[in-house]
Amino acid sequence: MTAKKNPPFRYDIVGSFLRPAALKKQRAAAARGEISAAALRAAEDAAIRDLVAKEKAAVLRAVTDGELRRRYWHLDFLAGLTGVEEVGAAHWSVTFKGAQPKAATLEIRDRIDFPADHPFLAHFQFLKEAAGGTLAKLTIPSPSMLRLICCVRAEHYAPIARYADEQALYADIAATYNILLMTMRKGFPRILIAPACHVLHGGIRHVLILDVSFALHTAKVCPCLRLFR
Repeated sequence: MTAKKNPPFRYDIVGSFLRPAALKKQRAAAARGEISAAALRAAEDAAIRDLVAKEKAAVLRAVTDGELRRRYWHLDFLAGLTGVEEVGAAHWSVTFKGAQPKAATLEIRDRIDFPADHPFLAHFQFLKEAAGGTLAKLTIPSPSMLRLICCVRAEHYAPIARYADEQALYADIAATYNILLMTMRKGFPRILIAPACHVLHGGIRHVLILDVSFALHTAKVCPCLRLFR
């Protein structure tokens, strides 16, 4: 049987991998100020190239960077949006079994938008180059995840004036993700994975795998795509 060249594939992965021990040590050293940001980035580059080689060896049709540059699977992307800021927290809104990572959360401080210099764009460009002729894909939190963290799970949420009417919040989140999708259409990934798509009303969870060109024209794959109008 001829292998499929275009998504969706018969077998696939979301794309989040455990951080290699060596990279974890480098990240801890960077946090202590013992190595430079450039040295950490070089360690991340090497780890990603190694992972991509392993993904290819496993005959995956699309590869990811394993989220190896991230501290959290979700906060890094959302905190990179204009108007959103990462802040410390006393505890997570969910309980982890075993080790408890240092808690953090997000706050909406201004109008939400997608910046042209969002770090994930450069991260993905590196992945594309490392992937060579293999399809590369990007994993990000769903649009409704931003509202869930900042508004629903926040203990003392107080909307900024612009978002006193929550419909304005929905509109800006939708516009922000639409800018992201349009940017991706211009030479970026054809596959966008948005895990934990919390529907705005109901809390249903999905793992959403989209062909970006398709996502721009439909809102029927998953209820959270109602944001993409």
